[in-house]
Amino acid sequence: MTNSPQDHSTDTIIATHTTTQRLEQENHHQKPSLYQLLLAEFAISRGQTDVGLDLYKQQAFKDNASPVFERALQLSLHHEDTPQSLQFATHWQKNNPAHTPALFYVAHLALQSSDYETASQTLKQILQYDPKADLSQLLQGIYPTEESEQRRLLATLQQLDSEQNWSLSVLQAGLLLQFDEAKLALLHINRALRQNPDNLAVINLKADILKQTASSDDVLTFLQQQQRKLPDNKELYLAQVRHLLALKKSQQAWQLLQRTHDRFTDDHELTLLAGLVGIDVADYAKAEQLLEHLLTDAHYQDQANHYLAISAERQHLYHRAYEFYANVNQAELVLNARKKMVAFALLQNQPNTALSIINDLRQQYPQYAHDADILQADILHQQGKHDDAKSILAMALQTYGNKEAILYAYTQLLDNQRDFALKQQLLTRLTHAYPDDSLYVLNLAELLLDNDPNSVKGQQLAQRIADVPFDDPNHDHHHHRRAIQLLARGALRQGDHAKVVAYLQDMYAIEADLQVGIMLLSAYHGLNDQQQVDKLLTDLQQRFGYDDAYFSNLDSNSPNK
Repeated sequence: MTNSPQDHSTDTIIATHTTTQRLEQENHHQKPSLYQLLLAEFAISRGQTDVGLDLYKQQAFKDNASPVFERALQLSLHHEDTPQSLQFATHWQKNNPAHTPALFYVAHLALQSSDYETASQTLKQILQYDPKADLSQLLQGIYPTEESEQRRLLATLQQLDSEQNWSLSVLQAGLLLQFDEAKLALLHINRALRQNPDNLAVINLKADILKQTASSDDVLTFLQQQQRKLPDNKELYLAQVRHLLALKKSQQAWQLLQRTHDRFTDDHELTLLAGLVGIDVADYAKAEQLLEHLLTDAHYQDQANHYLAISAERQHLYHRAYEFYANVNQAELVLNARKKMVAFALLQNQPNTALSIINDLRQQYPQYAHDADILQADILHQQGKHDDAKSILAMALQTYGNKEAILYAYTQLLDNQRDFALKQQLLTRLTHAYPDDSLYVLNLAELLLDNDPNSVKGQQLAQRIADVPFDDPNHDHHHHRRAIQLLARGALRQGDHAKVVAYLQDMYAIEADLQVGIMLLSAYHGLNDQQQVDKLLTDLQQRFGYDDAYFSNLDSNSPNK
């Protein structure tokens, strides 16, 4: 009869337990053998880790063998299951009760193994030795991700006496906050803050809890109070800045950043952040002054050039932006910088310059070779050299495989009518491979509705994008607007003018757009809402100089007349 994997795991643990007991008895009152330890290391170097580990475990149970135990445990953690490591650590700790660090090892491994009973017993032992023991690192790297495990962890922690232990209070507060029990979390974090008032992690966690239990002004007041108590702690200034930015109070954040920078003038990370926020609030002169200080710092000069280019671009100083982008060489930033340079060259009707930039990118940064191919194909496509563009991307697909960026770029070279079948096939493949990518879903929806305005599948895809919540990480504002416009266009074709208004009225009010305005105007005409027609016409004329000659005769041709 074949044993199940669970039986095998149990057998292994029992065998480990039996072996450990035998080793305890054999090695009592003996010191570790240097010869045996050398043999263990030789075995490990030859790839015989199991032999080396067994030798280390044997020597670990001898007298004064704490370093040997730590090496044995390290090997066990790398080459054995966590329950086996826990079994070994538990028996060693029982043999060496004065070795307090071993209790922490056992507690950590018990939590990692979800053995909450052992964890609870061990943590109680730790607190008996030292009621104020710092347990804040106990869950590092093993924090449970499933809610059921998190609740078991919380239940375990709640069995312990945390009155004198700030770190236990912090762990409980963090878990309670996750479970939307912010008021109870606040009680624990206040206790922790009384015991450890200068701990930044505790302060930040209380700020997070206050965001759910108090007003945004109260959160800011709390952070300001902590900053006055700890005036040399830069992170407390930055916590206020982040809070203000989250509240869309960029000007206040900018003023605070400037004051903070004056206090920490040599902190280049802070200088960079101040420069970015300065650009965001359009205080370009001051922002650029800050960023220019970073141009001589090798660690920050690429980022400084990148953001100085953005600043110049926002001021429509394209030649200056081009020069800053040209000085960006950091691998993480260079692709975007070269794309911008290509765009500027094309705006100046200099395609050869653009192609030269692309060739340099391909040669200097081989990791972006396929991106260079995409850029080159796009230029050829714009020049009407469609076959050449397709050839470049076809070769790129052969060279680099079916990278999604290349596949998508290839679809953009295909005609909606002439190449409909192939384009649909490629976009469908992309949407299946990357179902959360709204760009691919939107392109497929547009293709289907362009081919058949009544396509049910196209409408469903557009609706899928429109339904993505604004707070969803996959939400894209631009794609959302395009999807809504697709749905509105379909409703307009079907004569459902009320639905068109429902789709577009708020969109136009928030972010006016000529095409949206024209569709909305058509819907108001269809509803015979002359007041809204007149109001929207006036707005279109003022914003876009819109000519309403088409609509001047619309009433006479309306089927409703």
